[in-house]
Amino acid sequence: MPEVALAEQVAYPGGLRYNLPILQTQSEDEITMYTDINSEDYRQQFASEDVQFIDVREADEYAEAHIPGAINIPLSEFQQRMDEISEDAPLLLVCRTGVRSAQAAIFMASMGYDEVYNLEEGTAGWMKKGYAVERGPLE
Repeated sequence: MPEVALAEQVAYPGGLRYNLPILQTQSEDEITMYTDINSEDYRQQFASEDVQFIDVREADEYAEAHIPGAINIPLSEFQQRMDEISEDAPLLLVCRTGVRSAQAAIFMASMGYDEVYNLEEGTAGWMKKGYAVERGPLE
């Protein structure tokens, strides 16, 4: 098994910092990366396909507005809740602008997940395009 090391700390608005481990491999060629996808491509590509859609923002951000179908697994809880994420279906990650979800995508790819996508413009871009969002607390 490859060695596990902590990624560098990344600061986000509000002062939150996340350290997700990434697997160290022998070379960059061995690292399976994720794919950035925009809202339009997501809506076309996954319209009829099962996809795990995970919003990595904190619960209060998720409650303000989230994309329909997205479940909330905050980045701060990601490692502890990995057992909720299947390796058998494509994984789409989203946050506000695509930065935190990109960090989660790198982590998931390093853990061996094959089909990992990052919604590059995030929920903010989704809303800017006029697509529907849901509001309210977690169920």
